Amino acid sequence: MHLTHHSPNLLPHQQEATEALSKSLSDLSRVTAVMACGTGKTRVGGEVAGRVGDAGSKHRLVVVPTLELVRQTMWEWEHQLGRDRLGRVVAVCSDKEVLGAHRSGLRGEFEDTQVVNDAARLAAISTGPGPLTVACTYASLPTLAAAQARHGMTPADIAVIDEAHRTAGAVGKPWASILYDDVIAARRRLCLTATPRILDGDGDGVISMADESLYGPVGYRLSFATAIDLGLLASYRVVVPVVTSSEAHQLLSRDGAFLRIGSASMAAHMLANQLAVLRAAREHGIRRMITYHGSVAEAKWFANLLHHAHALLPPDQRPGAVTATHVHGKQTMTQRRRALDLLAGPGDGLVVVSNARVLLEGVDIPAVDAVCFLSPLGTIAAIQATGRAMRLTDRSRPKTATIMVPVVLQPHQDPESALTTSSFGPVWQTVRALASHDETLQRQLETARRSLARPGTREGACLDAGTEGVLPDWLSVTGIPMPPDFASAISVRTVRTATTAWPEYLAAAELYRVENGDLRVPDSYRTPTGLFLGQVISYLRKRYREGKLTPSQIEKWETVGMEWKVRESDLQELIYELREFAKEYGHRDVPRNYVVKRGNLEYPLGEKCAAIRSTYAAGKISASKVATLNAEGFIWNRREHAWNTFIADCREFMLFHGHLDVPQAYIRRGRKIGAKVAEIRSHPERLTPQQRDQLDRIGFIWDSLQYRWDLHINAVTAFKSHHGHLRIPKNYVVEKPLRIRPRAWLGKCVVAYRKGRLRPERHQQLLALGFEFPDE
Repeated sequence: MHLTHHSPNLLPHQQEATEALSKSLSDLSRVTAVMACGTGKTRVGGEVAGRVGDAGSKHRLVVVPTLELVRQTMWEWEHQLGRDRLGRVVAVCSDKEVLGAHRSGLRGEFEDTQVVNDAARLAAISTGPGPLTVACTYASLPTLAAAQARHGMTPADIAVIDEAHRTAGAVGKPWASILYDDVIAARRRLCLTATPRILDGDGDGVISMADESLYGPVGYRLSFATAIDLGLLASYRVVVPVVTSSEAHQLLSRDGAFLRIGSASMAAHMLANQLAVLRAAREHGIRRMITYHGSVAEAKWFANLLHHAHALLPPDQRPGAVTATHVHGKQTMTQRRRALDLLAGPGDGLVVVSNARVLLEGVDIPAVDAVCFLSPLGTIAAIQATGRAMRLTDRSRPKTATIMVPVVLQPHQDPESALTTSSFGPVWQTVRALASHDETLQRQLETARRSLARPGTREGACLDAGTEGVLPDWLSVTGIPMPPDFASAISVRTVRTATTAWPEYLAAAELYRVENGDLRVPDSYRTPTGLFLGQVISYLRKRYREGKLTPSQIEKWETVGMEWKVRESDLQELIYELREFAKEYGHRDVPRNYVVKRGNLEYPLGEKCAAIRSTYAAGKISASKVATLNAEGFIWNRREHAWNTFIADCREFMLFHGHLDVPQAYIRRGRKIGAKVAEIRSHPERLTPQQRDQLDRIGFIWDSLQYRWDLHINAVTAFKSHHGHLRIPKNYVVEKPLRIRPRAWLGKCVVAYRKGRLRPERHQQLLALGFEFPDE
């Protein structure tokens, strides 16, 4: 591989990235660069691609999401490498309609660019001497794969995979085909992204950018925070303009859920959002804004009707002038560029370009100073969108990008109570997304979360706002007067929704250790701030024993004094194992020979329980220990417990069935209740007088056969009393307490009489009722 060492067109950080990635690719076939939006990934990718390959051939491939990015990438690479090093350029597009719409746009930039959508033609064009650069959209990868597999197209020396997070996700995702040599061959791969997509889950079911076999190691990383610190990107602020839907209704007549504007109509919610956006733009001096919506239709209506909303506001609440348009995926490249040129154009008025998800990538217009989220975006999409406003026109001039998230309150809705509703949901989602890619903000939020563990912490200062009632400089709420304590409430809510609870629990554990000397925290312990610290400590120790904590988690907890193999006492360990036993078996009646086995650990729980019972019987156990074990449902006498459990089971059977004629095979919660009943009936002499009395009081049936004879006799007697005869219908049924058929039973009695098996006293009992036996 041939390497050069310096390019005058690169900024220092780009030169550093190029050197690091080129060095990695001298030893590895795959490597990833993670660079914040707007820091020059495309330029770095072009320079690295220019350094890789055999002298004289230089076959390069770059894969991007859209044809607009094909145009931008080729422009950047030609600027970086020069026309001779770039060589012949082939743009691949698989969609004929799209191809026709964009072909002129591509050729307008590069007169000798060949734009193709046919695999055979692509393979034919790629042959020949000199450098070759193939630019392909992700959607066109099947054409490229076919050119290699069916028509012998030579693999590229390097494949530059831009916006590589687009390839992560479910296995089988079409855009991921560029990762696999058996689909699209390349000698080396360079993956570029600002937002690496790291996924949890079954390794056979998902593709994650943490998989180095597909993406290689991270050869260079430039985070958002570092880029801001180096002055490569603008700093940012989150602006939350609040408006009530009632304001929209006050400005216009209401027609159902829509508001009339001449011959047009719009939802009240949209007008409220427009009012909020326009006021905030005026207040913060915003000139160029991109808005993001949930659908193309919403984006179109927002742009088309924004001037109506502008006209409704007083001059002191709106920008001086407003120009609005929208873009969508079906526009030609020329149409879209015409709309985006408005953002780069001169003038002091507000320019708004609305879209659904088209402008997440490939928009490099430093004049954009704000993005506005009018529909929730995922973490990666939110960061990509934010990057549109963080680009700098002139690094010597300060700029603060605005991330606007409007909130529409219902009439009479209190702003502070709304913090816990879905109204503020997009705000918290946006802050979480920013924190996931900005380590400075993440540290600030985690520090604030730790401070919440301290009793008496002034909540308003948890975000280091400086002055109580004042929000941090990166967050502002406009459009409404600040109610008392609102700044404190939104600060705490921001911290709690944008971070996990672990920093707060770590801080609470550290405070406990300082006060008590160790972390032997009782399971029932709750901190003064309401954290269930005891339960969390027990949970962590369990996870540690099971090997389910990461090294990073172990290290963090050990820094606050965690001892993994020590519990508060033998009693705490016993209680823990008793609870685990109860979870698994549904009771606490531990057999004496029961031993807990987890990995290399063994705990003789049955023997431990037996030893405690012996100590209790000898009167050598403290009252506090007895009280603690009683609270856990400890069984002091297994035989007595078994009897009481049996009585409780009998009562439950009676409650549900109305009798205690328990079938011998009856089992409930694993207990053989029917077999126990049969045993008692067979050996009543084994019972104490108190136990016999207890069974009598709950209606225990000592003789099941006699009980069933009595039920039938009573049913027959009742029938005769009611009807005056014993001509019982064949389908006559008595449902309770047992379901019986008296007519069928009498038939069985006749059969038994004929065979001499009916006892004389029962024969007489039936005769006394007036039952006539045949042949008698």
